[in-house]
Amino acid sequence: MSEDRPLPPDPAQAGDAAEFVAALVRLRQWAGEPSLSRLRALGGQVAAADGALVDALPKSTTSHVLRQTDRLPRWEFVRAFVTACLRSCEHPEELIGGELERWRAARAALAGPAIPPHRPLPHRPLAQMLLPQKPLRRRPLRRWPPLRGLRPRPGGRPARTPGAARGGQGTQGAAGRLRHRTRLLRPEPGRPAHHRPVLHRPAPPQRLLVVGESGAGKTVLAIELVLQLLESPLATGRPPRTVPVRLNAARWTPGRPFESWLAEQLVQDFGLAAGDAHRLVRDRRVLPVVDGLDELDPGPPAGPPRRAMGLLAELNRYSDLSGRRAGAVVVTCRADRHAELRAAGVWLDNATVIRLHDLSVEQIAVYLKARWPDGHPCADHRDGIQAALSGPDGRAVHLALATPWRLLLTATAVESGADPYELLRVDPHADSRAGAEVIARRLLEAYVPAATRLTPRAAYGTAYQPEQVRAWLEHMAAHLRRQAGHSAGADRPPPGLTAIDLVPPTCCGRSAAGSWCGRCTACAR
Repeated sequence: MSEDRPLPPDPAQAGDAAEFVAALVRLRQWAGEPSLSRLRALGGQVAAADGALVDALPKSTTSHVLRQTDRLPRWEFVRAFVTACLRSCEHPEELIGGELERWRAARAALAGPAIPPHRPLPHRPLAQMLLPQKPLRRRPLRRWPPLRGLRPRPGGRPARTPGAARGGQGTQGAAGRLRHRTRLLRPEPGRPAHHRPVLHRPAPPQRLLVVGESGAGKTVLAIELVLQLLESPLATGRPPRTVPVRLNAARWTPGRPFESWLAEQLVQDFGLAAGDAHRLVRDRRVLPVVDGLDELDPGPPAGPPRRAMGLLAELNRYSDLSGRRAGAVVVTCRADRHAELRAAGVWLDNATVIRLHDLSVEQIAVYLKARWPDGHPCADHRDGIQAALSGPDGRAVHLALATPWRLLLTATAVESGADPYELLRVDPHADSRAGAEVIARRLLEAYVPAATRLTPRAAYGTAYQPEQVRAWLEHMAAHLRRQAGHSAGADRPPPGLTAIDLVPPTCCGRSAAGSWCGRCTACAR
């Protein structure tokens, strides 16, 4: 956006529905008066009640909404309209999320009482934070103290307010006014507990952001979380209200609405029919566990991580069924990428952040004790590793073994016959971090021979050779790097062309021998 270009209209200036709609009209003018057809194309699609995809901004609907002055447009329309206008004038993608939040807040201020601010979640086990909580019990109205506008009858039962006729007419309005009044009440000193008003607060958003260094176990934690959330429903035989699903963030395409992308992943990974997938997403029966936000922008970016910023903007627009609170989601991200996003002023709204720290020396000892109990063939090696951790080079050894991934490499190498002393030895004159890097390279070099030795291919005859396995791994790593480089240079790379997906070859045959065609999901030539 150029420096002399005026800022977008401010929706917070609107005092009623008519002024809010007028602000939408001014936004379209500010964006260069895009046609209704262009707005429809840029507004994307949403799932209808039957699960079919329909345009979010049909021309007739957009024309009608921009002429009405007696009611606020639905938030779904506002979100699609504002996004389409901003994209029409090539507004920076990373700033669209902030603009949408301004429009959401302005509409919410006109629609009704403000939502109380989010409070941090109490300390509970990780899975328990996301499990559905039991609703608060509402006490009978007759036990509440008299409120203004309710005339108490003899016996304590309040009189029926005007409009609350038999059949429930006017109940919504009365309940809304009553909730607004009782939210401001406080328990009076000395009043018996059963006569005190009950304060009802909305449940906190069920959102988690897991941050950690490379190899800290973020993906393992995401998988463990999915399993924990499914354990209770599987044990009781009752279907869960929501089903957790782990998703690779790198598969998201910039500019794609999160809901439609989520439904597409359900179709691709689990074989669901498109209509069923869209209904599950629409009804919020799926808990997305989005793993690897940092993988969207492979390698050190030249500027801000725009793809990760775009996905966060989509996740911040993702709401629960009411449309007033943030939708439940779990996201994992590498610590350095998370710091870059924070520096750019972008984060996951209303989320509890869980940071994975390095393993302590005591935690390493507990793990080795559990893996190699007394009597295990490798039990004697526990003391050798402990001696290396507490010795003069203990700082370098601890840095090398401080992540679950490297600790697993060490245990695998030792179980295959490697000497812990040789694996963990360090040049006494080297810096601690440099020594840790030497140990890490040594562990990586020892892993493939150890793994092939521990898992022989007896069922198929000839065992795998370490050199053979290493060559395959190097070939696959080169293939992923090629995919990452190709996807980094395209605004919308083909599906499956990511830095983490290995897809069976489906070459289109249009490329010359030895070249990269760029049209295939996995062209390995």
